[in-house]
Amino acid sequence: KNSRNHVGITFEHGSLSSCGTQYNSKADIWSIGVVFYEILFGGPPYKASNMVDLINNIKNKPLSFPKSVNQISDVTEDVIRRMLTVDPKKRIEW
Repeated sequence: KNSRNHVGITFEHGSLSSCGTQYNSKADIWSIGVVFYEILFGGPPYKASNMVDLINNIKNKPLSFPKSVNQISDVTEDVIRRMLTVDPKKRIEW
């Protein structure tokens, strides 16, 4: 397998399932939020060299939107923030 694809899948789905969260449509919303973020800013919203650090970063670091890369609208930022809300119960729904 291409390691880029493996890392992407790990980041998009693994961070949720590794926290003991059941997979449902909220996980899909998280994944779409990650893809939107990557399209707009050229990289993932959270970075780490391993899964443990990634989960720690997701839980503890605030989501940032590098305005020097792309000055998105307030509405776009709000939607992505809602998609990437760590607690699935508080995450935006379809």
